[in-house]
Amino acid sequence: MAYVFPVIAVCIPLMIKFGSRIDNYFSISDFGQFYLVSKAVITGDHLYSPATWRHTYMSVLGIPFHQSDPFGARYEYYSPSAGFLILPISFFSYRGAEWAWFFISIIVLEWGLWQLINTLKPDLSLLKKTIIVIVIMCSSSMRWPLLQQQMSPLIFGILALFISSSIKQNGLASMIYGSMILWLKPTFWLPVLGLSIISFRPKLIVWMILIWIIINSIGFYRMGGTAAFHGYIYNISHAEVRGQGDYPDPYLSTSSLLINGTFLFRSIFSNINTAHHVADLLCFMVIVLIGWECIRGKKVISEPQKILLFTGPLIGLTLFSVYHQFYDANLLLLPLMIYYLSLDNILKLRWVQLYSIVVVWYCILYMKGIDHRLLFMIKADQSLLIIERLQGSIITFIALITSYLAVHVFINQKLAARRDINSAI
Repeated sequence: MAYVFPVIAVCIPLMIKFGSRIDNYFSISDFGQFYLVSKAVITGDHLYSPATWRHTYMSVLGIPFHQSDPFGARYEYYSPSAGFLILPISFFSYRGAEWAWFFISIIVLEWGLWQLINTLKPDLSLLKKTIIVIVIMCSSSMRWPLLQQQMSPLIFGILALFISSSIKQNGLASMIYGSMILWLKPTFWLPVLGLSIISFRPKLIVWMILIWIIINSIGFYRMGGTAAFHGYIYNISHAEVRGQGDYPDPYLSTSSLLINGTFLFRSIFSNINTAHHVADLLCFMVIVLIGWECIRGKKVISEPQKILLFTGPLIGLTLFSVYHQFYDANLLLLPLMIYYLSLDNILKLRWVQLYSIVVVWYCILYMKGIDHRLLFMIKADQSLLIIERLQGSIITFIALITSYLAVHVFINQKLAARRDINSAI
């Protein structure tokens, strides 16, 4: 416990340096959306109505609404549960709440890293633990979302806490941490769901979903009842509209840098629906293969090993299967930590080595924007610019495949070792 404080003392000043530039970034972020939901839960406003949302956007956040901005939000698409989770800081002014979110994200991220390291390798020296935490916290992929007030650093820390509590078989802590992720954004909950299924914890899944339904029901009731619920469903169903930032098309300058499969396959197929179907088919195949590996490894890997081993492909599958931005790729650092701190001999696998190379490049060393400016300076052709935009989705695809193949080879080795023992007997 005492070891956490020297790490905080080292990391927070570094993050403050980054945080001093917050106002120069996007006009609204994940936190801005959470803040609006939290305010609406208190006031009872029907935030899922576009007219109410625009008024609240300008009056509460103090930010001009630009309908023509492709990267600006058009409507509210986070559920009431996200607002409930940050309710205590919603009583601050927006700027004060931004800074509170900023420091909460740093502290939870650091605490999650520290707890997971202590769970995986408690005998690691204080210096090495500190170095690991600082490298991850100050990596390029953590700087992107921290500057833009996004949720992925907080999700990273909570997911690390969930994995740590799952290994320790602490059911209550697992339910709390898993529920927090579900309340913030259900797509980030997919690794929690997958690990809970693999560990055969149906009660945990049921309780998390039940609490989520109850808290959202209360929120929708406060914000207008069925009208609020239908407005939320409508907003979610229209999240990907051509010409807006969330639309998965690398050829459109208005599209954000996404890392999901549809964004990647749209570069190959001219029809967006075909790209969707190919990505969905690939993800379905990976789910089947993960299930098959669980069955194969049932008798040769322990429950803690199972959780650690399947974290990689489940996170890769989460990022690749549904809409995620380039800064969400920092979650790929979590399996990298696990590979280096646990699972004997897994680092010798070439698939893990390849995973490490691409993830370290994109999530730790990659300085976003520099290569983009260089390509423009040398007047690169369109194909190079498209590859630059696709970089995150390519990295995610490689991470998904290599992490699955690492599972496959690791289980093969365990099965071979077991056969050798049985034949010797």
